[in-house]
Amino acid sequence: MRQRKRKLAGDYWPLYISDVMEKKVISEIKIPEGVNITVEGKTVNVQSGEKKTSRTIKTKGIDVIVEGDTVKILVPNERKSFVSTGITIGKHIENMILGVRKGFVYKLKINYAHFPIRAAVNGDVVDIENYVGRKQKIKSKIMPGAKVEVKGQDIIVSGISKEAVGQTAANMEEATKARRLCNRKFLDGIYLMERGVGK
Repeated sequence: MRQRKRKLAGDYWPLYISDVMEKKVISEIKIPEGVNITVEGKTVNVQSGEKKTSRTIKTKGIDVIVEGDTVKILVPNERKSFVSTGITIGKHIENMILGVRKGFVYKLKINYAHFPIRAAVNGDVVDIENYVGRKQKIKSKIMPGAKVEVKGQDIIVSGISKEAVGQTAANMEEATKARRLCNRKFLDGIYLMERGVGK
């Protein structure tokens, strides 16, 4: 980016054009009652009761500020890349608010017709046994912040972070994805059946 320099107390300080331009508000988010949002540098913190989550905004030039009961996303100009990124950051913050208020819940189903599949939580992984008759367990990663419960053939993934819950569910689907088998006939595996929020 083109820059100019100014002399201050014998030293030269870089003055960028974006430093003096007034930034535009691209997105505004209403803060619900009972939710507290703070911004520390580039980190956005969202808390409701004992539930809290945070996210660091890494995109340069985009700022997040809190004014009263509103969160504002500021961009340096209306270039497509800044506008789309700013809107995406706003959606992330909305998901963070929803996460601390209600949480996210994904429901999966163990399906088999050939070999009975068993699943069990073991620390930060889900052990999947007897998939296509394998003796060796398949380990599926549980992302930090996600909780997994196995109830028979039902698996429930819940948590504050939509990304953590979604990725944990995706890991189990990917772990039991049919390879070198006709997926039109061979349907054994773990499948996402429902996604939503808690009560």
